[in-house]
Amino acid sequence: MGIHRTDAEKAAIGHQLLDKKAELPRGHFGAWLKEQGVPRQFASEAMRLARSDASLV
Repeated sequence: MGIHRTDAEKAAIGHQLLDKKAELPRGHFGAWLKEQGVPRQFASEAMRLARSDASLV
């Protein structure tokens, strides 16, 4: 079973993931997620929440 996180926790993780994605060369983020053991679906949701969180500020 996975870990259940609040939307605020996911958004915070999403901000970190967006920063990492920006650092990596184009096309390398998916491989990096896999190396870290982060499911792509979780990453996508977390980054979506981070983007919507940023638009509220």
